[in-house]
Amino acid sequence: MTTVYTTNPRNSTRTVSSGAGPFQIHANHSPPQKYLCFIALFASGERFPVLLHESTYQPVVLVTRYIIDERRENKQSSTVARDVRVLRWFYEWCDKTKIRLEKRLRAGDMLTKAEVTSFCRYLRAFRRSNVSGSIELHSTAQRSGVMSPETFNSYIGVVQDFLLWAAYEFIPTATPEGSVRETLRFALDRLRRSFRSNLKAGKSIPSRCGLSREEVERVRSVIDPGATVNPFKKCVRFRNWLIFELMLATGIRRGELLKLKLQHLPVGSKTTLSIIRAPDDKADPRRHEPQVKTRIREIPLHKWLARMLWRYVQQYRPTRDKSQTYLFTSTRGCPMSSGAINWIFSFLVRTCLSDLNGELSPHTMRHTYNEQLVELAESLGYTQKQTEEMQRYLNGWSDISEMPTRYTRRIIEARAMAIAENYQNQLYAF
Repeated sequence: MTTVYTTNPRNSTRTVSSGAGPFQIHANHSPPQKYLCFIALFASGERFPVLLHESTYQPVVLVTRYIIDERRENKQSSTVARDVRVLRWFYEWCDKTKIRLEKRLRAGDMLTKAEVTSFCRYLRAFRRSNVSGSIELHSTAQRSGVMSPETFNSYIGVVQDFLLWAAYEFIPTATPEGSVRETLRFALDRLRRSFRSNLKAGKSIPSRCGLSREEVERVRSVIDPGATVNPFKKCVRFRNWLIFELMLATGIRRGELLKLKLQHLPVGSKTTLSIIRAPDDKADPRRHEPQVKTRIREIPLHKWLARMLWRYVQQYRPTRDKSQTYLFTSTRGCPMSSGAINWIFSFLVRTCLSDLNGELSPHTMRHTYNEQLVELAESLGYTQKQTEEMQRYLNGWSDISEMPTRYTRRIIEARAMAIAENYQNQLYAF
């Protein structure tokens, strides 16, 4: 027997005891019109995203089966949560268009090309049912009225993968034995063509760049614990400043920072910061567990910064539970959340650095780190290949990753502008 609990807007917690599996699944009820995305927390520490019917709190059967069969074992819970969210939109569209999706899929009846196109238009219209009318934009991300090609294509890819799984799962059982292979092949080809014809061409221009050295110094002058313009309460100034400095010095991701524990810090003869993958940690009380998406590695840490980390631990770090060893905690002594890290940067922008709106975020620090790392490597005479190899190790990327190019866009742009200017100077040297 496994017991899981989910947090929901109606109750602080809701306990669900399982029978054969993680949930009691009852399929024989009329599907309601609304759905909820939940995170189920198992006793093992695993976070399991699940789609529920709002009226009954019962899992949507086929989505739950798909996640268990295809996604649970090899995907991060944050990625699975994204999939569940997209499938929620798909089910809502099916309800709006009177498609009894699960009944059709179980009968081996896949969506037509026209239906796939209709859903894609619904998605592009930010899930407005009247796609031919004006689009009412609700969130900040939607105000531009544009969904990037990469985002849109990844969303419809989630739905395509779900429907392909359903085709493999149900067409063989719903088709006479002699024609299974041909029926399945035809259905799969039709689905792939339907989604392929709706892909958005082109790629949006990457907008993220690191901070310039002047901008870094401006942020430092504001976030310094002793600065008179520091907008934070005194009890969190040292912590927030240290978070900024640590991200600047090491380029670690937000999730990696939040998963740091005391045992990962430099101590004694150990002079490095340890980045460890520890998914489904039982000791992590956060509902949305931060993810370490890169390789485990050791990052050199300056002894002054190491001393500041231990100073924070000894003088500023509140803990509610003494057995809790996560490094950065809230004022209540709980491990900090991803939202709390985001808030630190957004609050800085809102109160003191409005001209950096859209340019200062936790991930900006990773770009800043890589750009300054590349500039230093070039000044020391390292080749581009050697520099990229170092980037891959220090950032935890695979040996063949193309990420070094993505994270040094500012440098590439500066080189391109300089060479173009040189070219034109030679062309028009009258």
